[in-house]
Amino acid sequence: MTSILIVLPNNLGDVIMALPVLRALKRESPDSSITFFVEEGFEGGLINCTDIDRLHLFPRKQIRNLLNSDKWADGIELLKKHIDILRELHIDRIINLCQHTYISTLLAQFDSWDICGRYFLPQGCHSISDSWSRYLYSIPYSRASNMLHATDVYRYIARVEHIAEHGKITTLPAETEAARKFLTDAGMPAGARCVLVHPGAAYLSKMWPVDYVITLVKKLIIDGFWVVITGSKSEAWIAETVRHETGSHCIAAAGNLSFRESFTLSTMAEYCITGDTAMMHAAAALGSKVYALFGPTNPVETGPWGAGHVIFSGQCASRPCFCFECTTKQCMKSISPETVYTYITHGDHSNAVCDIYTTTINDDGTYGIIPVREKGAPYYFKPYAEILRKVFDKSFELSCTPEETSFAKNELQKVENRILSMEAQLSSFIENSNPASIHEYEELKATLEKTGGITGFLSAYLNTGLNSIPLTNPRGSVQKSLQICRNFRLQIHETVNAL
Repeated sequence: MTSILIVLPNNLGDVIMALPVLRALKRESPDSSITFFVEEGFEGGLINCTDIDRLHLFPRKQIRNLLNSDKWADGIELLKKHIDILRELHIDRIINLCQHTYISTLLAQFDSWDICGRYFLPQGCHSISDSWSRYLYSIPYSRASNMLHATDVYRYIARVEHIAEHGKITTLPAETEAARKFLTDAGMPAGARCVLVHPGAAYLSKMWPVDYVITLVKKLIIDGFWVVITGSKSEAWIAETVRHETGSHCIAAAGNLSFRESFTLSTMAEYCITGDTAMMHAAAALGSKVYALFGPTNPVETGPWGAGHVIFSGQCASRPCFCFECTTKQCMKSISPETVYTYITHGDHSNAVCDIYTTTINDDGTYGIIPVREKGAPYYFKPYAEILRKVFDKSFELSCTPEETSFAKNELQKVENRILSMEAQLSSFIENSNPASIHEYEELKATLEKTGGITGFLSAYLNTGLNSIPLTNPRGSVQKSLQICRNFRLQIHETVNAL
């Protein structure tokens, strides 16, 4: 039996996006024992999940607080306790989907021979050796070159062939009963039509304006719906404000139910309207219809997983900016309540200012968004994204035109030639021990790093590999750098020849 450790400690939405991969892992290796390492407070989507055998809750905040106090020795003991518990599992394979460096250091305590993702080497540096984990780390350097959803990248990192269209969240009877009782106690009659609206978000720039929420809720109530406003305790004021402005057919659930009880409500609603939130991912994983409102984040990477959902995407020249704070909130304001209402009720987008997409699952099992109305710039540049995908997945079939292919091919050849020059300088140093060769190599690498587009992505990918090399043996590190450069250049060259 193979013992597998999945590491994804925080962010409720990220954990839920990994559920389809968990199901695939269990289906392809039914005799394996799967442990999911998650931080306390972020396990909501994993409770009672039949695709994992063990849920390990890591008290990161408690350990951090102890280590930063006069009780630091207790923090060390608590950390050791959790490491010992995991060591007793005799883990064969680690799939680290987390990018935090503290997790990399923690994984250095295990002797697994098979590890994907970042881990800390005994020589004193962080390392990422597998191709798709390096791909994941490179996405922020050129988002216009990436067409893959986070779930797709998780799938490739985990090395599973096919994943389910939906994740698997299992609600408990007690949670369903608590949710139903809450609605009944709030006055909603049995059999009434309802809609779930989740207006809050992890940070303000992702939130739809409250007055927009009020306008939409009023329209839905006129149509005969009851509207349930969900959210955390800190977002209860939003729900109460909306309820106060819209009347008795609006129920303020925010702060009154747990996260699991709240997402159970989505199974009782005709559809769910939400921003880019954990609720969005949970509702999609439960098979509920989702209408998602996207502003500063990227629906290509983190849209609601599955086919048939709808994305309203805000208009802004900087999208996706991933800003935590924004003075204008132009993107979210461009998604008008009238647009959302008329498209949901009549499929009408004639007066929409924002972009509208529907989600799909492609023939190869990957996620995609299809434009219903696309006025702004696409989230990715198709020639770059397709050809980059081809670099890492030889079986991928291109659909871009010969002209588009030719343009991107030229960019790949420039990268190939630059890496070849870097190789020449490394080889020169190995032969002559001339420090000037290393200086020239660093200059070439720096020039590559400053380039955008597909070149920027490939440069980030190459650097992720080069930065994983220990420097304890300088000459050996140069030889390893030469090997990494050469292997990646040949990988690019193979793609260029296939175009």
